[in-house]
Amino acid sequence: MNILINLHCRPQTFRMIGAVLSLLLLSKVALAVKADACSQFSSSETDSYWDAIGRCDSCTALSNCGFCVSTLKCIDGLESGPTDGSPCPAWSFGGSDCPVVPNCGDYVDCSSCASQEQCAWCASDNLCTTMSEAFSKDCRGLVFELPCPANFVADNVIVGNLIIRSDPTFGGGELNVQGRSLNSDGEEVEYSMKLNSSTFSVASAGNVQFSAGDTSSFRGSGGNITFSVGSGLNPQGGSGGSFKIRAGDGYGQQRFGGSGSGGNVEAKAGNAIQGSGGSIDMRCW
Repeated sequence: MNILINLHCRPQTFRMIGAVLSLLLLSKVALAVKADACSQFSSSETDSYWDAIGRCDSCTALSNCGFCVSTLKCIDGLESGPTDGSPCPAWSFGGSDCPVVPNCGDYVDCSSCASQEQCAWCASDNLCTTMSEAFSKDCRGLVFELPCPANFVADNVIVGNLIIRSDPTFGGGELNVQGRSLNSDGEEVEYSMKLNSSTFSVASAGNVQFSAGDTSSFRGSGGNITFSVGSGLNPQGGSGGSFKIRAGDGYGQQRFGGSGSGGNVEAKAGNAIQGSGGSIDMRCW
């Protein structure tokens, strides 16, 4: 069965219907334009979490745009939530609810960094970073809260004897100590100690002190310190080694703020309350 409906409308009616359709079309276009205006402040695939959060203020500054912190999207909405009805547990509208982006890069030491709620101190990089970035970095020594440790390197305590012995086949048996730190003037300095089959060297970042032990026993003597230079034992031109004590040079110049003096070499024998003091014996053969 066919039904044919004939509509006989006046011209004014057609004009009214056209106007309504035009309004609907314009409204749809306006909504699409507004949606595009909001979405430009949504997070991109290359954004870090806090970079995306940083778009929230720009998003909510637009009329009828809100930022969903849960999805990091800027979408059309009202104070009550997104207009499309999509779920958003953490909704920011009007700018007042946007999370505060932590400026962790502004903090240059562990104490100031770790005192910030969203920041963490990366000891291996000597850098303050956000918590979310800290776990994506190859970072050793993370500090999230105060107090900061005095030392980020674990102390390995050896109770008993330490024996370093070379392998009969593959050798080894060397002792190498190396480090870097700041001296009392804040300058970065290096120190090392090396002991192997050909060298024993000590490079200190500060002072070097050798001290023998005291004794309180009856007629006892304090401990000795002996430096013995090697002998050339071969009868064919063997020569003894040299023993050198040398004070440091002074490079200060008056035109640069003051002249400097060279260091001193001091040799002092021990005193005695009763009896003779010690002596210094220097001989050449």
